[in-house]
Amino acid sequence: MAEPLKNQFGADIPRKIAAMVFAVSPTFPAAAFIKDALNGYDELDLMARGWKIADALHCHLPSNYETAIAILINSLGPTLDQTQASGMAPFLYMPHGFFIAKYGIDHFEASMQAQYELTEILQHSQ
Repeated sequence: MAEPLKNQFGADIPRKIAAMVFAVSPTFPAAAFIKDALNGYDELDLMARGWKIADALHCHLPSNYETAIAILINSLGPTLDQTQASGMAPFLYMPHGFFIAKYGIDHFEASMQAQYELTEILQHSQ
């Protein structure tokens, strides 16, 4: 039997996101974020893991949405040159999209800009 897809989105994902965010926002409480994100993580399926990370980001980023989303966008890193051969790599950004969907509903302009930036990071090179 094949390994569950959720195992490709393991405990290393919240740790990587924490490092990315901390790199652009040194006041980000990375250890507390990781602890919250990983609490009950093993029992969750793939999508629930993405939502869990998004909720943990919401708890530990600034409460002002525009400030929080700016930090997330700044943490994205360089555009992926190609997504076809990158396997699960684009899934790293799933919690970012979930964060926008859940917490950005009342912040249309900032959320649309964030979605644009997120899409740009994942776009195939031509």
